[in-house]
Amino acid sequence: MFRIVGLFFIISCSLLCAANVDYAQAKKYLREERYDEAYRVFVYVGANRRQLRPYCDYYRAVASYGAGKYVRAANILERYTGQQDIPYLGEALELLNDCYVQLDRTAEIHPRAAYNKAVKLFAQSKYPEVVRLLAFVSANGQLAELPEDVYYYQARAYMYCAEPQTATKILSAQRTAGAVYYLGVLALHRQQRALAMQRFSEVADKYPSSEYAPLALYNLARNAGGRASLTYYRRLYQNYPESRIADDAAWEVGWTNYRQGNYRAAVEVFLAGYGLDRYSDNADALLYWAGRSYQKLRRRQDAEITFQQTLREFPGRFYGWRAAQQLGLTPSLPSDNVQLSDIRPQTDKALLELVKIGEYDDALAEAKLITDRNKQERVSTALRIYVAVAAHRAGSYKEAIALGTDVLRDVEKNHDQTVVVPPEFWQVCYPQAYPYIVVANAGKHQLASAYVYALIREESRFDQKALSHANAYGLMQLIPGTAQQIMRQRGILMEEFAPEFLFRSDMNILLGTDYLRQMLDWFDGNQYLALAAYNAGPTAAGRWLRQHGGLRNFDPDVFVENISYAETRNYVKRVMRNYWLYEAIYGG
Repeated sequence: MFRIVGLFFIISCSLLCAANVDYAQAKKYLREERYDEAYRVFVYVGANRRQLRPYCDYYRAVASYGAGKYVRAANILERYTGQQDIPYLGEALELLNDCYVQLDRTAEIHPRAAYNKAVKLFAQSKYPEVVRLLAFVSANGQLAELPEDVYYYQARAYMYCAEPQTATKILSAQRTAGAVYYLGVLALHRQQRALAMQRFSEVADKYPSSEYAPLALYNLARNAGGRASLTYYRRLYQNYPESRIADDAAWEVGWTNYRQGNYRAAVEVFLAGYGLDRYSDNADALLYWAGRSYQKLRRRQDAEITFQQTLREFPGRFYGWRAAQQLGLTPSLPSDNVQLSDIRPQTDKALLELVKIGEYDDALAEAKLITDRNKQERVSTALRIYVAVAAHRAGSYKEAIALGTDVLRDVEKNHDQTVVVPPEFWQVCYPQAYPYIVVANAGKHQLASAYVYALIREESRFDQKALSHANAYGLMQLIPGTAQQIMRQRGILMEEFAPEFLFRSDMNILLGTDYLRQMLDWFDGNQYLALAAYNAGPTAAGRWLRQHGGLRNFDPDVFVENISYAETRNYVKRVMRNYWLYEAIYGG
């Protein structure tokens, strides 16, 4: 009898383990577009693992749709979306709409899901798909049920599809501030600057209480030039201090004053801008440059106090570290006297299983369900730390960094210790992946390992298979042409080069560190210039250096802020911040 029970227990455990392994394999089949195989495995896992059944049902529908079996997908999704407490409800409704389109059942489209999908498609520049999807919603007479900006997405999609007359017709039919504003955007797109300025002025003057008034002022400022530009920026941050772009406007005015040598006015504006939103993306810059302005005014004590505040408020940001360097200090990273093992969040069996098999996107979806059940506004810090640490330990660095960065953002905003973070959690957010390869190649090219780690974290989040829209490959995001040039220089021979070769971590880091060393040598070892060159090319970096006045009196802060490419400017800040953090976490 005991033998039979024991045998049954062993078989049951084996089936459960097999189901978990098969779930991960089915997800892999999905990524490989092997939809029929994925579907069969999800059916099996769903039958054997009750906790994973909702996820299997959703992915069965995804696999069915991918295989072109739209009726089956629609049937699964109609049952699925009728349930309570399920993951991926929004995504499921969007996929159900896709099925209805394929089955010519567009009258059944869910309007809100269509709107959400249209917003995503617009962000991906898939304008014809936006036009087509919203046309179905319009035909059903459901546009009026959606947020007002649905008309603007529809009009702008037509605009980018080279149908400006249709876009104008849609917007002209809406007698609102938003319609007038987007008519101005449309005019800018058609290079009708005078008409655009007229539209934006109409919004700012006739609809001052609308959400589009600050946006109109921002566009007026960007297109006016000279003193008029500063006037519009001032109106924006003074009249609309709660706008999400108010601190951007304050920055523009403060930075202009600083460059013109009007340091008293710069201090006032920088501090006013900082006071608008103490944790905006610009907050550390506004506070730090107030300190720099005090320096110019020879008010050393005020400058020191301001730098101390910048360091205290933003120890994990670029200007927090620059403030520390002004003070001759090293920031202490915010953490608490707890261990990772002490953090025991409320979980359920589904989340534990998903973490165990490394499906962190599904684990986070389950964490959100737990949060909803507990009627909390957002996923708890403990749950996010738990999933992030599990991802890190499994080598899923991209997912760990994404989750960890979200937690650290809360740490920055909660100086009242409501967010508890163990000291070692910083290693989760700033991992040392591929250590032997990085250290060996950094040493070979006389680079600080922390500098290389900092760059890789920014370029790819340690995703070995990363491929950018600019056709950059792998950990250090190498362009194939650049990689081949380095290979020729170093006598690295291959019978036939393929870009996928750069997905190999050893070769990517070998070539990437070589190129980084070349950029450092090009600019006399200047780390800021080398990063600007790595991102935008040595020609652009050289031009910015000449505009700056050369290396003799190089001011890194002024140089960075004068980089004309916003992407490169932010890139240099983030990599340098990463570099300093890596040195602080692991030792210089």
